[in-house]
Amino acid sequence: MARSRSFWLYLLLVLLVLTNVAYYLISGWGLITVHAQDQPLKDIVRSIERQGHVTLVTNIDPERKVNMWVTKVPLLEALETLAAVTDSRWSLLYVLAPNGDKLKEGLAQITKPEPTPDWKRQAVPLPPFVSVQSTEPIDPRVMRWRVEAPATPNLQEYLTQGSLSADVAFYFPTDWNPAIAKPPSSDTIQNVVKNLAATAAGMNREVFFLSEMRRQPLPEGGERPREMWQNLDFGRIDERVLQQIAQLPQEEQKEARQAYDARKAFFASMANLTPEQRREKMREFFQSPENQERMESRDARRTPEQRASRNARYTAGKAAAKGQ
Repeated sequence: MARSRSFWLYLLLVLLVLTNVAYYLISGWGLITVHAQDQPLKDIVRSIERQGHVTLVTNIDPERKVNMWVTKVPLLEALETLAAVTDSRWSLLYVLAPNGDKLKEGLAQITKPEPTPDWKRQAVPLPPFVSVQSTEPIDPRVMRWRVEAPATPNLQEYLTQGSLSADVAFYFPTDWNPAIAKPPSSDTIQNVVKNLAATAAGMNREVFFLSEMRRQPLPEGGERPREMWQNLDFGRIDERVLQQIAQLPQEEQKEARQAYDARKAFFASMANLTPEQRREKMREFFQSPENQERMESRDARRTPEQRASRNARYTAGKAAAKGQ
């Protein structure tokens, strides 16, 4: 009897230990911990890939020393922090190809400033007058793609449609454009891409890309071209922004929607202004307390040295603008 009781007590203890171990593993699954002091970027990238079960590539020097400290945070929070401490930005990409060799070739295109002619990049970045301003990272993987059969139902036409539905970029061989006989069901971006690749008898890879921030010089005349925005399906763009707002904490959604409506009205009011008047309006816009607060929230992730350097550049820029 005593032996039987001991057996059951021992079994109960083992079960409790196994339960605690399982809880520890499950509760931390996909969360990221990085405690890095002057570590090479390549080591941090590998750590995030392993913990987040993702593919992460970068065009930043892999030997660059990085300081980063996060403990059990979601993947996007870790990417936001890494982007802040490396003065970079992250984005989500999908590489699609007819076979494994081509897929490997496509992955090599990501870090190039522009794909080679036999590869194409399809993306539609949001115009500044509609982009969501938030301190919370928004996950484009779960954005819903409302699928509609295009006039010419082939892979590349579908990817053009998908690029309007979320902040993602697609890479695919220029000459690979199989017909898609039946449209996939509307679903998350992640699932629709998988279904399209399978229907096209191809492969796909989801990739997070950490890229250096390189500000493009303004063209002659001082304004960036707006042709890329003139023929957009703004109904689909509106859906995209509202889905982004829906990912924010509940208490922030009302304010974000009001800010979005106000930005649309603000930029609509500049339609008939001269370039000089638009630049002045934009200067006032970015110096508003709301936008300054948003920039400060990103600054909170930076190191003290980065914040000091950024402030020095900002002060020097203002002095130069005033001719001092």
